[in-house]
Amino acid sequence: MSQARITDPALIRTARRAVQAFGDQVDGELGGVVAGLHRVRDALRCDRLPYWKNQVSRRQETYHEARRLWLAAEDDVRSSVRQGRLGRASGEDERRAMLKAKARMEEAEEKVATVKRWLARLDDDGDALAERCRNHGRSVRELVDAAALRLNRAAEAVETYLDLAVKPHG
Repeated sequence: MSQARITDPALIRTARRAVQAFGDQVDGELGGVVAGLHRVRDALRCDRLPYWKNQVSRRQETYHEARRLWLAAEDDVRSSVRQGRLGRASGEDERRAMLKAKARMEEAEEKVATVKRWLARLDDDGDALAERCRNHGRSVRELVDAAALRLNRAAEAVETYLDLAVKPHG
């Protein structure tokens, strides 16, 4: 068993304060994780999901309009060829615009699907993770409180010992 020569109980009290500060820091960090989970879930549900749903709607309209313009251009090209008149050579510009609009629409649909996937995951796993953080926080707090109590008792025991060592034996 190791021995220590402590002549100042203030050292033990300093160690106790450091242990308590560590416990406070752990509380803050684990509480921050739980708050962060809730913040992310709220941002996804209240901000990102409505935003991307709106984008899907807007981009679908843009795609349908671009498709209508492409079909009209193609019809104009076929009509010009049938009638033997000079007209449009192709509807390639409209086709490219339509494909670009379609890609943007699909991107927005994928964003909605991704946000929904993460919301489901946070709803399923996030609550369990938050509970684990709370449980770990309680466990650390109990250990810190027990260590602080032991350190307090040790400081008191050292004070008592030093008081007895200084007093003359009667």
